[in-house]
Amino acid sequence: MRRPTKLIKSGFRFEKELFGFSDESLLFSRMLPYDEALQRVIDIPLITKTETGEIETYNPFNPSVRWGRSGDILRAVKKRLTKRFKRKRIPPPALYLAGGTTLDSQWKIDAFIKWNDVIVTIDASTRLKSRDPMDLAWGALLLENADVVLLPKDVSNKESLGDFGTRVAKILNKKGREKRLKEFYDSLSLKEQKGLQKGDIQISDLED
Repeated sequence: MRRPTKLIKSGFRFEKELFGFSDESLLFSRMLPYDEALQRVIDIPLITKTETGEIETYNPFNPSVRWGRSGDILRAVKKRLTKRFKRKRIPPPALYLAGGTTLDSQWKIDAFIKWNDVIVTIDASTRLKSRDPMDLAWGALLLENADVVLLPKDVSNKESLGDFGTRVAKILNKKGREKRLKEFYDSLSLKEQKGLQKGDIQISDLED
């Protein structure tokens, strides 16, 4: 089991605010391929000890207040997906925390949301990170492997947190459409695939 350590350096304060802990031991986590590192975060329970000495296991579907703003972040995303996952009777989204793991130290991902077999990864940072050349020219850090960066301003108030939830929900929906379209394409015969590429066969965009 993963055990979050206490905050040691001030540079970890934002992560502690967001997720309830910040693990400096991540510097010593072993190297793993991306898919394996991500799956380990899902498979290995994250635990902490309460003030009374009891062990609490993190629930990615419903984080308690002990895990910082995790519950607020998940609810902000979930609120924008409610109709979709209720209508389709699929499990609600889950927020997994990667602090102290290879996913964090090697792949620069602090957390991720999984919904309907689609994942959106999050890099929590006190500085702007981007892949936009203009942002980088003005001093932004490079956003490496994560899909989105979570900044202090994104959790500064209810409206900002809602905007962040909308951004994540849009990426989840976009990735979901791409996944379903690929599955549909792969299910076609070679002849049908060629017809689709030539425009002889038309398909409508799949529903969110």
